[in-house]
Amino acid sequence: MVAGNRKARPRAADGPGGDEGRSAQHLGRAAQAIGEKEEYERCSQFLKDSSPSAAEVLG
Repeated sequence: MVAGNRKARPRAADGPGGDEGRSAQHLGRAAQAIGEKEEYERCSQFLKDSSPSAAEVLG
């Protein structure tokens, strides 16, 4: 793949759903999938605290 053909991914500063929001979302979902309720809640709260709009978009 040629580097010029890649689309730029949004950064956290670019609005809801940036890399940090997606990371917290994915970690929370993985924790939930393996039964780590406290870690899931911690990740969910982190997402809500760091970006309420990202929490809304990412669920």
